[in-house]
Amino acid sequence: YPPSSAIGNVNLREHPHVLPFYIPSLILAFSQGMLIPVLPLYILEFDTSLWLVGIVLSGLPLGMICGDLPAGKLLKYYGQKRIMQAGFVGFCLANGAMYFSGSAGEALICQFFAGFSIACIGVSRHAYVAEQSQTSKRGRAIAMFGGLNRFGRFIGPIAGGSLGTLYGLSFVFLCVGGVCLGAFVIVTCYMPAKRQEMGVNTAKQPSLSLFEVIKLHRRTLLTAGTGQLFAQTIRAARPVIIPLFGSQIIGLGVAEIGIIVGAAAAFDMSLFYVAGWLMDTWGRKFAIIPSFGIQAVAFTLIPFCDSFIGLLIVSCMIGFGNGLGSGNMMTLGSDLAPPESRGEFLGLWRLIGDSGHLTAPLLVGNIGQILTLHASAMAVSGVGIADVIFFVFLIPETLVKND
Repeated sequence: YPPSSAIGNVNLREHPHVLPFYIPSLILAFSQGMLIPVLPLYILEFDTSLWLVGIVLSGLPLGMICGDLPAGKLLKYYGQKRIMQAGFVGFCLANGAMYFSGSAGEALICQFFAGFSIACIGVSRHAYVAEQSQTSKRGRAIAMFGGLNRFGRFIGPIAGGSLGTLYGLSFVFLCVGGVCLGAFVIVTCYMPAKRQEMGVNTAKQPSLSLFEVIKLHRRTLLTAGTGQLFAQTIRAARPVIIPLFGSQIIGLGVAEIGIIVGAAAAFDMSLFYVAGWLMDTWGRKFAIIPSFGIQAVAFTLIPFCDSFIGLLIVSCMIGFGNGLGSGNMMTLGSDLAPPESRGEFLGLWRLIGDSGHLTAPLLVGNIGQILTLHASAMAVSGVGIADVIFFVFLIPETLVKND
């Protein structure tokens, strides 16, 4: 970086990952946050079926699932920079296409390609931070990343809800595409292009197949992977069930839902330092277990909400619980990833987690259609309770304090 490169009082030579890693992550989180209060309501304009809403919303995690393994494999050949660039370009194009979508089927295709693009971004940045951080400091480094994600999701829903109210829901997708184009420019200008600087294995070593990686690490992927699956399911349920419950049950508008989601994100983002300190001082599980325990309790309270204030309070409680787990699954995956096959392992790790993102909208949509949204909330609570049990009894601590 040039000597004059600085943001405020932050010298970019002393903090070389601010622009290539943290800022693009913040931009992506802000863009995704803008869509939280908009996307479910936009899909309802095509059809009033909650089942169809769940199907279309599942397109994003389905695309992420399909993109995780290819992205993890391609990191070894192209490096993080190129994969991340491709991801941001794809995300911009997918959201631009959402503006022109005229049916739920077209929206589903757009969401699939948006999810595939997010997978490219997610795997490349996960490999980057796993390579660049020490185990004993990794919790704080990734919790900072989680805090920025939560900040983006705090201001994003407020901006998205306001823009959707003023200019129409479809206009928000154009805004998202334009904002993420800025992230592509930052990655292009500031992320190192040399593959050896990005943790890519350039040595002439035999490359393990995905089957071999699964065979070598099957126990870890089965136990910790199940915990990751449950964790991401309960996390992915919040942006689905809260807008739908607020709109369909309580009768709130998009601007009010945006305020609720944004307020929950404020609690969410305020605890990243506490989460990182807990993970690096006491252990990963000291942050993970209370995080999902609190969220499980909060989801049981959603069926009793009958007003804006009630849903706001419960949503903030969920945000508080999620904030305690800032960066926890990403840290756990980084701890477990073997250096010799980091890209492949993280591709599998994110595949498991993204399966949770796919499960959540289908769980909420189908149970909501067959029974009620109240039952959907209780089902998500059950997933949270199962996750707590899994981490208490089956998953070992991964913190190595002498690193």
